[in-house]
Parts: sequence; structure tokens; C-alpha cells
Amino acid sequence: MIPVAEKGKFAITRRKEKTYLYEGGIHWMDDGPGYEFFTELASGTVGVGGLGLGCVAKQLQANDDVSRIVVVEISQDVIDLVWPHLDIPKATIVHDDLDHYLRTTTEKFDYFYIDVWAGENDKSISNWRKLAEQSVPPDRVLCWGEV
Repeated sequence: MIPVAEKGKFAITRRKEKTYLYEGGIHWMDDGPGYEFFTELASGTVGVGGLGLGCVAKQLQANDDVSRIVVVEISQDVIDLVWPHLDIPKATIVHDDLDHYLRTTTEKFDYFYIDVWAGENDKSISNWRKLAEQSVPPDRVLCWGEV
């Protein structure tokens, strides 16, 4: 279980059985349901843009068809708060900006899930999708909010 903690502008809180991640006092995400469609569909080597609370990576770990998970997270504070408390042997964490990572990686993925909230910035989502499609078949790139 990820402990309640703060680092930099990020905070992890818990109410009842739910864990929340806040950035600058703004609710960023929680560990509620919503990723099952992608995590049950995926197989092989899977890339994930955004660590958050590790929900996607944890669910991918439980999928026997997934052999490897690469999680890309821009915030070292989020990595420090969350990553040490996850038991995800199939996964590795990469501290990088998603845009930079997708532009420079030579890694090939079978699926890629962009679990990054860009707010009202649809241009970022569209850009990340195009970049991911250089390493993944287009029908195997999914973005948060699309599924």
C-alpha cells in the first residue's frame, strides 16, 4: 500500500479505502476503476505514459499475456512517492518527459497506454499518440479518456 505522504508539490492521501494523488492541491487521480479495458486487452511489451498511483502497471502485472512493462514518468517526486511501494516485477520505470521519451526511444512496444492528463490540451494527446505510433501499431495506442 502506498503510504500517505508529501513530496514537492505532490501529496498522497487516503479516504476510506481509496488512495488519491494531488498536485498542488488539485486532485490528479485516484485508484478507482477505469483501466480494465486496456489492461485486459494488452499483451507483450507494454508502454505506459504516466505512473500516477501505479494503477495501470499493477493491473498489467496481473495480465499473464503481458511480458514486460515500461512506465515513463516525468516527475521524480511521483516516482519517489509511489514506485518503492509497488510490487511489479515485470515493470521498469523511466524518469523522462513522455514527449522526449517517445521521440528518442528505440524500444518497440506491442501496446502503449498514454495515462497522462493534459487538461484542455488536446494537442498534447494528439502529439503523443502520433509519436507512440512510431513504436506501436496505431490500433494499439490508447489514451486516458478514450476508453
